[in-house]
Amino acid sequence: SGAWYSNVSTDKFQWNLRFKEFETCKENENIFVTGTTITLYEPSSMPFMEPQIAHTISITVAEEDKFFTGCESGVCLGEGSLKISVDGQTDITSPGDYQLDNDGGRVIAHNTFSACSRKWYDYVVPGMDASEGEHGRLLSTKSPLEYLNDDKGDMLDPKKCMSWMKNRARDDDLFSQEGAWSTIHIETSTISFHVEYRQNNDDCFSHTIDAWISEVSDALLEEEWQGILGETRTPKFYPNGEQVTSERSYLLSAKDDKDYEVVGPFGSKFAARKENLVSSSS
Repeated sequence: SGAWYSNVSTDKFQWNLRFKEFETCKENENIFVTGTTITLYEPSSMPFMEPQIAHTISITVAEEDKFFTGCESGVCLGEGSLKISVDGQTDITSPGDYQLDNDGGRVIAHNTFSACSRKWYDYVVPGMDASEGEHGRLLSTKSPLEYLNDDKGDMLDPKKCMSWMKNRARDDDLFSQEGAWSTIHIETSTISFHVEYRQNNDDCFSHTIDAWISEVSDALLEEEWQGILGETRTPKFYPNGEQVTSERSYLLSAKDDKDYEVVGPFGSKFAARKENLVSSSS
């Protein structure tokens, strides 16, 4: 509990997760993600040299054993429980539209409530056209509310959320909304994520961060994916032809969770990773 693990590792990006066990929750239903980090690499111009880090993004629970802590001032994400870091700009706790360095993308964060929370979905592969250049897709110029509107088909209660969204558009106050739940959109030229944060104070006091890849470029898809999720990207089958859905010994190459553990939030070295892929000093 509290360790960081590689979820996806490629030559171009690293996606890590942190897990936490919450004691008040039911057994086998008490481990949740409390941190997610993304590292994007800039390809090296020299052979055999490690790529340089282009961007780093982290979304973490500030204090895992405290709930509904409230804001020190103004409006904060997740009622004070959520913090974001974007390219070294640390401890972002307020809703807003944050830009990555060198026009590399954006992170849009705002509070929401259960009706607007989005259900799990699979990622989209944009078609290669004039909008995709040498390094990937051109970045969207959509407004924060347009991102939210794009999610309406997968919301838990679209009708209720649409009424709330109309009020936000009318009053231009999306980033002024308080709440214990938060939504974060991460967009870069090669990969985009949708992140939902919530905290629970019923029978299971807990925090959870759910993150999904929402769009991915062809360039990333062509790479070999490693890590826990990376290894399950391609379906696997038993000798009789039946698809493997849950048996770990068939789905993952390593036997133990520790084989996927990295050092720190942005680490990329782990025991199950093949040596021919990028490594870092951390």
